[in-house]
Amino acid sequence: MRKLLASGAAILTFGSLTLPALAQDGTSSSAKAQLRTEIRLLKDKFKAEVSAEARTKKEQRNVDAVCMQTAVVTRDTAVIAAVNAQSASWVNALEVRRDALKAAWAMTDATARKTAVRDAWKNYRNSRKEIREKFRSDRNAAWTQFKTDAKACRGSDEGAEKDDE
Repeated sequence: MRKLLASGAAILTFGSLTLPALAQDGTSSSAKAQLRTEIRLLKDKFKAEVSAEARTKKEQRNVDAVCMQTAVVTRDTAVIAAVNAQSASWVNALEVRRDALKAAWAMTDATARKTAVRDAWKNYRNSRKEIREKFRSDRNAAWTQFKTDAKACRGSDEGAEKDDE
């Protein structure tokens, strides 16, 4: 019951505060239009200031283009090497699986054949998992090194605020 009375009192208070604003004559629409115009002008001014500040920070940041080129080439060379190693490993895993399945199907004993087929597929799944993990590790290492190299290429940011501080 107390909650109901408190809610009713809050609704009456809110209504009594908003009714005078709603009951104003037609001059309020021109005042509202003026406020909208002022708000729009303030927003535009704020956007211009933010844009100018962003341009200033970009101008203050010195990036060594040759250093960045070297960092990109190093990163992409490492990623290409990782892809090539992954591809070669996949081919090798497929060849091993093929040979194991061929040998398994050459067996005359059904239980031994079933075990050999299951082991061939299990070994292939494990090889695939190891290949994927190695590729991810190599790729992540290349990108981590690139990020370190790119930071070194930025040089000094005199007068610019640091993002990590």
